[in-house]
Amino acid sequence: MTDDVDDDWRTADEKAAAIARARELKDQAREGGLRFDAYLPPSLAEWLLGLVETGIFVDPSEAVFVILGEQHDLEPHADLRRELLKRTIQASIDDPRPSIPAEEVFERVRQHATRARSEPAEWWSTRAMRNFPPAMKSIGSGTDYKAALSRLDMLMHAEPGTPEGNELDVLADLIDLYELRQLPEFAELTSTSKAKQKCIRRPCGGVT
Repeated sequence: MTDDVDDDWRTADEKAAAIARARELKDQAREGGLRFDAYLPPSLAEWLLGLVETGIFVDPSEAVFVILGEQHDLEPHADLRRELLKRTIQASIDDPRPSIPAEEVFERVRQHATRARSEPAEWWSTRAMRNFPPAMKSIGSGTDYKAALSRLDMLMHAEPGTPEGNELDVLADLIDLYELRQLPEFAELTSTSKAKQKCIRRPCGGVT
C-alpha cells in the first residue's frame, strides 16, 4: 500500500461501485475468504510463472497469498515502506542504461495503448478446471461432466449478459442434456436436473 495514492484513472462512479462492492462482501469474506480474478501484464506474469516453475510457489494463488501477506505485515511500518521507496528510487537513479527522452517514452506508451493485444494465458487452479475445455461444445464423458460441474460452481454468481453469465447459461444446458441422455435414472429421481437446481438462484437461459 502507498500513501496518498491518486487513482484518478477511475471515474467517480467506478470508485463508488468498488467501495460499495467491498463493503457488501466484507462480512462474507470474513467468514469464507475471497476468490477473485486477477490480470497481470506480461512482465509480471512471466516473473510470477518463473517463481512457480522454480518451485518457490505451488501456483499463482499461493503466490498472491504470500505476497499480499507480506504487504499486510509491512503496512504498519511506515519507516520500512519509506526506506523501500527510497531504495527503489535510488536504484532507478543508479541504472547504468542511458536515459530515454520523454517524447520517446510518450510515443512508446501511445503505441502500446493502440496495438492489438494477445489473449492472456489462464491458470486453472484445480485438476477439474485444468481438464475443462475452454470452449466446450458438448459433454461427452464422465470426466467432462465432473469438470463442467466444477466450472458451473465457479460461475454461479456471474451476472447475466456478461461473458461468464453467457457461459453459465450454455454450460447449464449442456449439463442438463448430458444428465437426460446419460443418467436417465438420475433424471427420473429428480424433478429438476443438477444444472437446473444450481440455476434456481438466477435465470439460466434454456433451463426451465
